[in-house]
Amino acid sequence: MVISFETAELRELCEDEAAAQKEFGLDAEQLLAVLADLNAAPTLEDLPPGLVSLIVGIADNYRIKYGNISLAFSLNHKKIPRNEHGNVKKGKVTRVKVVEVYHHD
Repeated sequence: MVISFETAELRELCEDEAAAQKEFGLDAEQLLAVLADLNAAPTLEDLPPGLVSLIVGIADNYRIKYGNISLAFSLNHKKIPRNEHGNVKKGKVTRVKVVEVYHHD
């Protein structure tokens, strides 16, 4: 998938291993694993089952929780691919925007 970032600071955190380690310590490896999965998947549907969950209350926003790291992203298409019922066609989603990365216990 094509990955973009909400802010330059978020881009640096996700693309610079030293910045990720400074922010998340040993858990930076989890962030890098999530980003590798996103980058390797051709579409949202191609991510491992159970990895992605819809963020309740925020339309077309999803979260990947991996260990102690969560990465929130939105769909980054001019027109979100939907079926006739209005549901997102995950097999057509090829662009996402990372909007937040956070650490939790």
